[in-house]
Amino acid sequence: TVRQYLDMSLTLSLYLGTYDRRDHQQVNGRSIFVKRDHEDMALWFASGYWHAGQTSHAGRQLATLFARDTAWCPEHIVGCWEVEGGAGGDDSWIQAPEVRCLPGD
Repeated sequence: TVRQYLDMSLTLSLYLGTYDRRDHQQVNGRSIFVKRDHEDMALWFASGYWHAGQTSHAGRQLATLFARDTAWCPEHIVGCWEVEGGAGGDDSWIQAPEVRCLPGD
């Protein structure tokens, strides 16, 4: 629906930006990546999925976006990211093939 698309677009825009690797902060044997201008947002690996969500949730299967991929780091993810799309708490997820993690400097 149009509402789901708009909600998804807004959610995705919140996660756009540069993420810095935190080698000293590891969960499940891998570094987490914290958003440079918004340190309460992060990327982490848990239970066979990459997650994007609140830094306080790092290591848990609790996120706003996820990708079914066991890549060692986010820029190697080839699986499709999915974004939480459940308006009204219906737990639906929407594929977001346009989402990519690109390597930085």
